[in-house]
Amino acid sequence: MAPLRSLFRSAVAEKRIPESPVALASLPKIKTKRLDEKSLPDWKAVRDIADKIRPDWAISVWLMAGCGLRIGEVLAVRQTDFESGMLRLRRQFVRVKRADGYRAELAPLKARDEGEWRDVPVPSYVWLAVERHVAQHGIGRDGYLLHAHHGGEVLDSNYRTDFKAAVKKAGYGDEPWTAHTLRHFFASSAIAGGVSLLEVSRWLGHATIQITADIYGHLTPDAGGRLRSVMDQVLTGVSVVGAESEDRAGSVLSPGVK
Repeated sequence: MAPLRSLFRSAVAEKRIPESPVALASLPKIKTKRLDEKSLPDWKAVRDIADKIRPDWAISVWLMAGCGLRIGEVLAVRQTDFESGMLRLRRQFVRVKRADGYRAELAPLKARDEGEWRDVPVPSYVWLAVERHVAQHGIGRDGYLLHAHHGGEVLDSNYRTDFKAAVKKAGYGDEPWTAHTLRHFFASSAIAGGVSLLEVSRWLGHATIQITADIYGHLTPDAGGRLRSVMDQVLTGVSVVGAESEDRAGSVLSPGVK
């Protein structure tokens, strides 16, 4: 809609048409679907998939599950992108159709402009996996961790096919898991472990925290319990729990009752 509106504005400015036919058009609201955490793999299933995927691509499973990367991002990771426990993402691979077929080409990160980047913490387990991968499989001709047999870039469609086959080989063929499921695994695990939505949103690279909250907000651990504790403290001036909190809250909300 944005480029379409821009096109018609230019046509109006150049007096090619009297007015824009889309000036008052409203965009449909896209409903964000909440994640069903019970549909996700556990750590054992993640390990099983990593064991069954192509050995030189197994590192991708740990990067997506441990750092929350998208497929295009993990395909564009270089060894030099790691520093001091962080992974700096600058680019992603996208599939583009050319005259000679589909090719993987570099593009800015999703929801980012050219030159923008984001940092993601790298768990020590994932970093050890990266070191092991480099030692055993080396890197591609342009420095990418993941590469095709000929040393070039990996098409996301080829990766998806291989990932789906690995899920089946690992004994989870009835599960609707895709490579993107590992990104959900990362986010849900982080939030359930107490990491704030703001931090998770930043590391996922979401355009807004609202997107993160809509998908994962219900996973915040013991939100109801923390709210009760906070409000008890606000209403009584004392941090209290259990039956005592009911007595104190009652005295505040009903001043006439002693």
